[in-house]
Amino acid sequence: NTYTYTPDDGFIVNSFNKGAFYKNKNGNMMFGGNNGFFIIAKSVFSRPIKNDNHLLITNINLQEKSIFNTPYKDNLKLENATLVLLPDQNNIEINFSAFNYFSESKTEYAYKMEGIDATWNYASNNRNFAIYNNLPKGKYTFSVKSKNEYGVWSDNVTTLNIHKKPYFYETWLAYLIYIITIAGA
Repeated sequence: NTYTYTPDDGFIVNSFNKGAFYKNKNGNMMFGGNNGFFIIAKSVFSRPIKNDNHLLITNINLQEKSIFNTPYKDNLKLENATLVLLPDQNNIEINFSAFNYFSESKTEYAYKMEGIDATWNYASNNRNFAIYNNLPKGKYTFSVKSKNEYGVWSDNVTTLNIHKKPYFYETWLAYLIYIITIAGA
């Protein structure tokens, strides 16, 4: 893997002198450049790198309005950890964050809505939201995961169950009325 570090990551050395490197008997690597030098311990190369990002869904917008604000706040329905959408709530935006403040610019995300997306959608750090327009009736599971600054995807996937209710004309009762009407005609 290749990693890029900047002063934002705490590195004051931003250019190196040609040939200014040394590996000591303990296996530590030393590099010299402008503003000083730095040492990379051998243990950095031998330890497994894992993703400890804690990914959370931070906001949900319906029809471009947050469900935590009016008018949806009073009509918000959560049943058995499922967000229930009314028939006219067709457009949904889901915001998420890994809260990786030290390497936020290197965090990437992948998300998918089972029942809508066949594969994961990959987004860079500056796009930590997903938008679904004209969501049809049905039950869905939205999943999102993150990749940290080392390029490691998290094993933890954050999910949100969504149930989009049908309009009356899409219900089984309406279909039964259609069939009886056609049969009666």
